[in-house]
Amino acid sequence: MAKDRTKQIEAFTRLLDVMDELREKCPWDKKQTLDSLRPNTIEETYELCDAIAKHDMKDVKKELGDVLLHIVFYSKIASETNDFDISDVCNSLCEKLIYRHPHVFGEAAAKNAGEVELNWEQLKMKEKDGNKTVLSGVPSALPSLIKAYRIQDKARNVGFDWKDKEQVWDKVQEELNELREEIKKGDNINMEKEFGDLMFSMINAARLYKINPDNALESTNNKFIFRFNYLESQTIKKGIDLKTLTLEEMDKYWNEAKELEKKQNMKKITVAIDGFSSCGKSTMAKALAKKVGYSYVDSGAMYRSVTLYALRHNFISNGVVDTQALEKEMNNIRIEFKFNPELGKSETYLNDENVEREIRLMEVSNNVSPIAAIPFVRHALVDLQRKMGEKGGIVMDGRDIGTTVFPNAELKIFVTASAEVRADRRYKELVEKEGSANYDEILANVKERDHIDMTRTESPLRKAEDAVELDNGLMTIEEQDAWLMKIFNERTK
Repeated sequence: MAKDRTKQIEAFTRLLDVMDELREKCPWDKKQTLDSLRPNTIEETYELCDAIAKHDMKDVKKELGDVLLHIVFYSKIASETNDFDISDVCNSLCEKLIYRHPHVFGEAAAKNAGEVELNWEQLKMKEKDGNKTVLSGVPSALPSLIKAYRIQDKARNVGFDWKDKEQVWDKVQEELNELREEIKKGDNINMEKEFGDLMFSMINAARLYKINPDNALESTNNKFIFRFNYLESQTIKKGIDLKTLTLEEMDKYWNEAKELEKKQNMKKITVAIDGFSSCGKSTMAKALAKKVGYSYVDSGAMYRSVTLYALRHNFISNGVVDTQALEKEMNNIRIEFKFNPELGKSETYLNDENVEREIRLMEVSNNVSPIAAIPFVRHALVDLQRKMGEKGGIVMDGRDIGTTVFPNAELKIFVTASAEVRADRRYKELVEKEGSANYDEILANVKERDHIDMTRTESPLRKAEDAVELDNGLMTIEEQDAWLMKIFNERTK
């Protein structure tokens, strides 16, 4: 992303202006103090940490904004008592950074990150308002696990560390043995002390092996939550009381959750499935997405979401769309697909709201055709589909997915079958649903659709050069699924 300093300054100035106005006119903002904001600041910081842990860049941006608001808010309050303002905060930070980076802004040299950290700690102790002792810079309010890590890291910077990192395991074993001795005695007070010593030595081991213990523990927490939620959801779905299950029965669901987790942690690719009508592309795409824990990008649901947005904002009247009003709002329409492990399928979200049920209502169905016919809507949704494919982990089917929407998809499949086979499938479906059908009419319709799809001006149906062709005319569903999983596994190795 290119740096636009003018744009950045304008945005920050706008934030300061908004803060000034809020402080002057909003009853809630007017009554806030440094102390009243503190709990909110802690909460916002944890929310930012949560977004970072999930690598959710959209939420990281949002939570960074919330933290920045607090920085501006505190500075505004302090300026009212003439203690400092936001310029003092920025200038003080810049001066500190310049002073503590003499290898960048001065004549000093630093060969690696380790030397930078060592210089940093030494310079902090030399500062007028700096730390008076090595460990005084560790905030007493830090969570214990993080505090232990920072204490050990700061001690390392002045040479208090193991000569060889492997030596730490002797200390870990020593602390474990001492804990076991206290457990045998049943001395709860000493058990707690020895358990703390064991944890401290394990955190030290993590530091020596460049493992962030807080991140490691949070990862395990999330792993347990995912697996337990799966266990709970599956028993609820089957009407089973969780308390009545044996450990062996619980293990069955637990292992299922682990397998689902593996699928979700595999290399994420984009799967583009194109082909002729009545080849079963959508059924195939949905089944694959469910089996591998991917999101199925339902292009129809995307057009339905835009239709729902237009209906909610009164852009549709008697089947006529106010295209000018809708075009102005297209940038405010955010559509996502999120995999729901409890239901085993993807669900549609419109501006962070689950609208999977609402977009299937008759009012939306009756108005989606005119929306789908608008060129700027199609172009916007194709762009969105491409953006969804950037991170992989999606399956999408259509006529031009591998050639137009995702030309760089890691797996492209072109599904085909003879017109007669496809007409026969459609014939059997209609007979089952409606009791009767005309095979010759269906065959003529299939051939006509093939001709239209292959000769249309914009994005005609064609096989991408690097697509794998699948003729499923004589395949059973089981054979098709086996073929699909084989090629999927090959591409995700």
